[in-house]
Amino acid sequence: MSNNQSKRARQLSRLIELNHLAARLDSSTLLQTIVDMAAELTQSDYCSILIHDPQADELRFIAGPWLHMPVLAKISVPVEGSIAGATLRYNEPQLLTAAEQDSRLYRRVEELLGIRTRTLLSVPVRFREQVLGVLQAVNRTEGEYDHEDTAFLLSLAAQAGAALYLQQLETQIVEMQAKVGALEEHKTSFISITSHELRTPLGIILGNATFLRQMLNNPEFRPHLDAIVISALRLKEVIESLGRADNLQSGTARLRAEEVDLNALIADVATGNQAEANRRKIQLTIHLEQDNLIVEAEADKIVVVLQNLLRNALAFTDEGGFVQVSSQRIPGYAQVTVTDTGIGIPTGEQGRIFERFYQVESHLTRHHGGMGLGLSVARAMIELHGGQIWVESQVGRGSTFSFVLPEKQVLSKPPEPKEVPASQPDSAGLNRNH
Repeated sequence: MSNNQSKRARQLSRLIELNHLAARLDSSTLLQTIVDMAAELTQSDYCSILIHDPQADELRFIAGPWLHMPVLAKISVPVEGSIAGATLRYNEPQLLTAAEQDSRLYRRVEELLGIRTRTLLSVPVRFREQVLGVLQAVNRTEGEYDHEDTAFLLSLAAQAGAALYLQQLETQIVEMQAKVGALEEHKTSFISITSHELRTPLGIILGNATFLRQMLNNPEFRPHLDAIVISALRLKEVIESLGRADNLQSGTARLRAEEVDLNALIADVATGNQAEANRRKIQLTIHLEQDNLIVEAEADKIVVVLQNLLRNALAFTDEGGFVQVSSQRIPGYAQVTVTDTGIGIPTGEQGRIFERFYQVESHLTRHHGGMGLGLSVARAMIELHGGQIWVESQVGRGSTFSFVLPEKQVLSKPPEPKEVPASQPDSAGLNRNH
């Protein structure tokens, strides 16, 4: 086997090895492995990878001889007028065989490293059609760089390009997560401040409007006062939803659980919504488990869940439709189901409807109202009780919302302990009263 064949065989062997390592190494370690391997198999003093910064239009070292990396990391190589820049701009390898006389060589690197550049091979690092940077080999110790070296460096550059692209994606994901986190904090702060600041003036409006409605008997003023009170009550519900969402999101919500008859709650909430169902000409029915369903829960929170589900069902069901609330016992749990014959939810939206402020479609929001908080509050409250909530739906055929809560295990009363007569002697022959 000739020297060139032997050299090519070693390079191919190391490329295969690198392919196996690539899946197990993080991006930074992989890039450092690439330059170490390139220096070894091209018999170079050192190799390095520079990444392009489009905003500054310069190249920065991100991998190289590890002893010199603290120095190299501080260097920026201009694209204009440099050999690395030419490799980037023309997207093709550049070879210097007499580097001492080439004005395109960036001499600052030589000064800092104390290494005089004699020969240099520079190839583009790219991912698909995008040129991301440059891979360079400096000072071949024996002979000059040849086509085998160029082909080998291009193969390594392809690996480096994939690693750099992945690194950029990871950086973008981290930045996006930070932005999303900041937006979420702003949103939470807005909810908290808004719900707090609106409570007091709304209470004054509602209190005075209710007082005036009671005091003024003039029929001419009655409709106007009724409109104020009804609108204020509606706004009060919105503020309470904001407050609940804030408490649940911040983790300040507390559960004051007690034994609750779930069937009784369902019946009360359904009765309270019967007038709205009649107004909208919707048939509202309930179908309850025959035996009592007792759960450990905070009744007020479960009422909020039932109200949100039932109001949604009525709001999104057309005139002449049907809504049913049912309960049943399943092993270890009590299940509540609200079924409607409404407009339904697209399959692609069903995974997001329990998110805060999420609305399936903007035109539905305008037509039916709501802030997109009801379902997110319902999910948080059910999960606070150790339960689960989910939806099944078909567009045009209706939706079924269900939730389960752990059922309260009613234990039989233990037998009364037998009383020991006072005069009965114990095992030591002593009376227990002495």
